Amino acid sequence: MHTNNSNRVILDCNHGWVYEGDRTTLATEWDIVCDDAWLLPLTTTLYMIGFLIGSFISGIFSDRYGRRPTFLLGTVAMYACIGLNSFSVNIYMYMATFFGCGVTALINYMAAFVLASEIIHVSKRSLIGSLETTGFSVGYMVLVPAAYLITDWQWLVRIQVIFGVIFIPYYWWLPESPLWLMCSGKVEEAMVIMRKIAKINGKTIEDDDLKKSLLLVKSDEKEKPQEKAVQKFTYLDMLKHSSIRKRSLVMFYIWFMVSMVYYCISLNTSNLGGNKFINCFVAAAVEIPSYVLSCFSLELVGRRCVLSLFLCISAITLGISPFLKAVSETLMIAGAMTSKFFISACFNISYLFCGELFPTLMRNMSIGASSTAARVGSIASPYLIFLGQQTNFYSPYLIMASFGLSAAGLCLLLPETKSIPLPETMEDAEELERYTICCSSRSRKNMPTTCQSSAV
Repeated sequence: MHTNNSNRVILDCNHGWVYEGDRTTLATEWDIVCDDAWLLPLTTTLYMIGFLIGSFISGIFSDRYGRRPTFLLGTVAMYACIGLNSFSVNIYMYMATFFGCGVTALINYMAAFVLASEIIHVSKRSLIGSLETTGFSVGYMVLVPAAYLITDWQWLVRIQVIFGVIFIPYYWWLPESPLWLMCSGKVEEAMVIMRKIAKINGKTIEDDDLKKSLLLVKSDEKEKPQEKAVQKFTYLDMLKHSSIRKRSLVMFYIWFMVSMVYYCISLNTSNLGGNKFINCFVAAAVEIPSYVLSCFSLELVGRRCVLSLFLCISAITLGISPFLKAVSETLMIAGAMTSKFFISACFNISYLFCGELFPTLMRNMSIGASSTAARVGSIASPYLIFLGQQTNFYSPYLIMASFGLSAAGLCLLLPETKSIPLPETMEDAEELERYTICCSSRSRKNMPTTCQSSAV
């Protein structure tokens, strides 16, 4: 029994709880209410920490052992964790398996994203990147009606495990990245895959042309590809070279800010009022047109300016949202959803842009390190919401707006990568500095170009 300052007596629920409706949730399953209510947000925090760890693991394994094995092992482990999660017997087992889901989901997603960006033509990179992130939103949307129809949380999770069957043929169908094989010194394996791609596309290609398309033979170099030293990178290499260090720190900051804003808005959708299922569906649906807009913008304008512009618009609309509440709550919601629209596009662009700024054997590592910074932002987002509840309503919005505007400015320090082949070596990556704003057009014309595969 507890007594508050108004001398009102609050009695403990010694005889259990009665819940409305017939839905089974974590709270109703294990009575996670009152003094134990803090365990529910903790599950989300652990999931985000899993993302953070998965980002590190994926970067190391994918760049060292290949995109394909990392993706396949990550997928198997992810569905194993999901299956175990559905059979949790208490909240602590649920948190442990949910943490595992976070780790393995990031390993799976990041390896798949990098593999897709390396195996398709440079002209299709933005399209493929947008389609991948669109798939995330479609899955988010499909989950809403599934949650509405399936009232037991355990069966809702088990239904998701069934989708793992779709990935079984990937063991035979999914190739390794030819670019990663080439940079790892596995030339013949890369050529076999490229021949297979050419055959599927109905094209023929000679071995000499194939080697040129893989960037193994350059017009002014006759060295044998087997004689090239294979570069091995660690996370420390992202900070050794001045140009790479600048890109790394800027991308870390952008990813941190984008993730913080994205999850701050997403976690607050339940407070919009009305039907929670409709609110969740709309929050997911608004992301799809943002990906379409980002895809066309990337092809028409480029990466750097579009990302900077979208960050700026998202920051401004988010910053003015709390002030619109005095006029209309609907206007405030519209402002927040507009910000979510553009910040979702920024998430899409960040994955693609980050992968184009770093060499092949550092690519997955760079996305992993940036994603780690993003997870710090997502972990901080619930506490930023809490800050607004405990202090000043305007504070979270103004803080996020200031982060967004500063990120938009820093983005302009990065080189443009539109229509430029992916850098393979550290030297190639450093050459991208010619595509920064401070470089003259004359310097850009002298930028060496590389062959694109005619098989793709």
